[in-house]
Amino acid sequence: MSEDPSLPTFCHISELGAFGYANLHRMVAASDPLYLWAPSSALLKGDSCTVPPKDFLRYLEQGHIKIVARHPWLTDRRFRDHHPWEGARWDPAVDDRIRSIYENDMAEPDVAKRRVVAAPDARGYERAAEFLEEHPRSLGQWIRVIQGQAAADVVPAGTLQAARREAATDPRRAVLLLLSTAYNHGQAMRDVDAQVPFLLQAQDPQFLNLIATMYADPDQALPRSAVRRERRAHTDLAELTQRLVSTLERIETDHTSLDKFVGTEGHRDLVAWVGGICERVKSAEPGSVDLDVRTALLDELQSGAFHESRPVEFKRLLRSAEAPQTAAEISLAIAGMLEHERLGILSLAVSGFAVAHVAARRMGLVPGDFTGAQWPFLYANGREATPKRLKGIENMLR
Repeated sequence: MSEDPSLPTFCHISELGAFGYANLHRMVAASDPLYLWAPSSALLKGDSCTVPPKDFLRYLEQGHIKIVARHPWLTDRRFRDHHPWEGARWDPAVDDRIRSIYENDMAEPDVAKRRVVAAPDARGYERAAEFLEEHPRSLGQWIRVIQGQAAADVVPAGTLQAARREAATDPRRAVLLLLSTAYNHGQAMRDVDAQVPFLLQAQDPQFLNLIATMYADPDQALPRSAVRRERRAHTDLAELTQRLVSTLERIETDHTSLDKFVGTEGHRDLVAWVGGICERVKSAEPGSVDLDVRTALLDELQSGAFHESRPVEFKRLLRSAEAPQTAAEISLAIAGMLEHERLGILSLAVSGFAVAHVAARRMGLVPGDFTGAQWPFLYANGREATPKRLKGIENMLR
């Protein structure tokens, strides 16, 4: 593992609506940092959001989350309150603090070290106009994309609704809106040098592919090979990020706590693990990499082994929050040992602690020195690997 792993990721979270905010904790856990485009304080306070605003602001202050948006979104309450989207409304408890961090970080010359970043003025409309000027025959194709029955499979809902409103009175303007939004989405990610986009909906890779199409010649029967490769790479990354989020969801338990995980060694190890998978996807031929994250994690866990546990680890277990449940399980195990292994006389000659330690070890309750990855256990349970926890995670992954 890298000593200082870093994996800048990017998400247009509000395009995903409640679904995006329901997966926010998983995106934070798998990133460092996670760049969010213009997050909505209203959705942060919604029932579906898994990161409370106070935790969100703390992660922002610590740099685990970063925000990128246009200057008016970050600073102008009037602009936000008069925005046509209801989710844009300014919340002083959240947005005043974000604006304060933005103003404080403006003095930092290295943009990569800023926690809140104002994106440059959007060039999407200009670029889209140039594209239509160069390829006037493509106008009809794009209008058919907007008005077609399959449009919802290609374009995010908010963008599609806006484009169709424009199409009713000005089809060319509708196409400009569509292409400019696609371009700006991709450019925002490049501006902050994010390595991986979280593409969690089916439309996401298709929408980013519009960017690639803008650089292709629409008069050709087939796109250029570079365009085809970029399209397939988007599809691979979309599938990868969807499966990554799904895998984290599978191993979560009642003890999963993002607050106890972020910034720890386990967090850094998860980021490094995800980064390794992403590097294989980006360096390999598109479509040639096994994107089954669940199976990859299962294989890695099964490659690990436990060494003998030490009494000090058992003492730590007895002092933990799990002690009452552990004591009950150990009592049952000792009863079984006394009945089936004839340890009644022997147990009189050794301490009760030693007998309990043996029972706990046999039950897989005591953490030994596990040679495999620890981050799945730290993420799922907040505790180190034990044979029992390993079996539990393996069962969830299967």
